Amino acid sequence: MDSGAWLNLDLLRERRRLSGSEKPRVVPARQLLLRGALIGSVLPMLLLLTSLALFWQSIQLAAREEQLSPIAAEHDRLEIELIAATKSLEQSKAVNLKMATAMGDVRSTSALLGEMRRLVPQSMTFEQLAVRGNILEISGTALQPDGLRVVNALLLRLARSSFFVPSQVVLAKADATKTDTQALVRFSASAGFAGDAPALTRQRLMDLGAEGLSRRLDVLVAEGLLP
Repeated sequence: MDSGAWLNLDLLRERRRLSGSEKPRVVPARQLLLRGALIGSVLPMLLLLTSLALFWQSIQLAAREEQLSPIAAEHDRLEIELIAATKSLEQSKAVNLKMATAMGDVRSTSALLGEMRRLVPQSMTFEQLAVRGNILEISGTALQPDGLRVVNALLLRLARSSFFVPSQVVLAKADATKTDTQALVRFSASAGFAGDAPALTRQRLMDLGAEGLSRRLDVLVAEGLLP
């Protein structure tokens, strides 16, 4: 060791003496290496433990998913069956309602004929009564000299009937004509059926001679197929 190093050592010793401090303890290099290795291994160890925890959790989740898979498949199957059953039920209800409406329809029954017999004036003769969809088409003749007045009377009676919509009672044409024996008014008209005609006419069906329709409607109402 050169003289400079001895001088530094002496100076350090003198400083410690003057300050009253002890000579620093020399830590062995092996101990420092172990301490550094221990501190440096903390973060990798935490990362390793975290990875193991996540791996274990993924295994648990996979096992849980495998357990729930049959339940989920059964749920999906039942949901599909429920949707199909609901759709089938709605279709059945629609078909039943359509059938019930057709069975209680006053347009193609004796109730309509009974209503027309009640409405037609005595001096009028029908040549044609035809139901086309929701429209009743009428054509016929009325005796003169009151032919036009008789036709107007028919239109007013049709408008007041529970079978028809007043605003849809329309006179298409009315022409004065003559035969060999009498003067006539030949006319054609139409009347739109009311959507609630069965309900509005239900109480009068027996008077119109439609006993069968009246009984059918009573059954359909009792079964909840008609309001």
